[in-house]
Amino acid sequence: MVTTLYTVPAGNVAVIRDMEYFSSSSALFNVQCSSSGRSGLLWYLSGVPANSWHQWQGNTVLPPGDVLQGFADGAGNLIVVSGFLLTLP
Repeated sequence: MVTTLYTVPAGNVAVIRDMEYFSSSSALFNVQCSSSGRSGLLWYLSGVPANSWHQWQGNTVLPPGDVLQGFADGAGNLIVVSGFLLTLP
């Protein structure tokens, strides 16, 4: 099941700098950014071993209205997404 993690508010852009994922069970995991008319996979992990930690770092800009979604197959998953929100002029 896909879960919405964050929706960028109108008049802002979000910059994702870091994502961390912990799985207490073996799982398939991906994070995708999508909005009406486009979608793109930001991070994909396959065959994640139990009790493992993974990190992604970068600079991904999400325009107003974009939705950050996550999917994990398995139980005991934790994702932390960090970055910052900018107000458009």
